Amino acid sequence: MPRIKTTVRKDQPRSSELLVRHRTANKELSRARAAENMRRMRNDPVYRARERERNAAAQRRNRLNEEYRARERAKNALSRAQARMDDEYRRKEREENAISMAILRQNEEYRRKERIRNARAMAQTRANKKFEQAEARIALKRNNVNSNLQSETSSRRYGRRSTRQNGALNT
Repeated sequence: MPRIKTTVRKDQPRSSELLVRHRTANKELSRARAAENMRRMRNDPVYRARERERNAAAQRRNRLNEEYRARERAKNALSRAQARMDDEYRRKEREENAISMAILRQNEEYRRKERIRNARAMAQTRANKKFEQAEARIALKRNNVNSNLQSETSSRRYGRRSTRQNGALNT
């Protein structure tokens, strides 16, 4: 059955209904021919052997693709796990660094307060020493005055004069 012409010459009037009918008939004809060809080819042993090879090759390709995708999924999962571990390690490292910094700050603060305490203690010690030296000087002067007075009174008592008069020795 020959194909029906679907183009209209310019001198013929257009009939869209006729064109649609012709197109539909041509499609049905094509389908019938394709089905007949498939029936003939399916019975052909060479075609069947080729079809089996094509199917086997497609299955191999599918299997290889699936294996590749499985490997890619495993690699991606491993990469994600490694990234999570790295993130966890960095987070712990930051926490440890923060703790170390806090301890260092506390130690520095303690040393600063210790220096202030030591400076105050040293200042107090110097002040105490100066006070004691001043007290000792005062006591020494007092003792000298007392001893001079005692020696003068004892000299008078025993009829002697002071060993020191006007800066010269008395013999």
